[in-house]
Amino acid sequence: AKVTPGEPVLIGGTEVILRGGARTDKDYLELLKTRPAIGTVLNQGDYDSFKKSLTSVALRKGYFDSEFN
Repeated sequence: AKVTPGEPVLIGGTEVILRGGARTDKDYLELLKTRPAIGTVLNQGDYDSFKKSLTSVALRKGYFDSEFN
């Protein structure tokens, strides 16, 4: 089969909402600096890695009600 690639998907926006103690948590604030930048080409691996990092920090710090929508 012949595959014709289309235009790359660009990141149009991101929204990460931190609640409670997470809003001032240094680990979260540092991690937010590494999120995929708006306007860049979506790299699924980078996106998944960022989400995994958010989850890891949440579990390590006891934020067990974290969720992705």
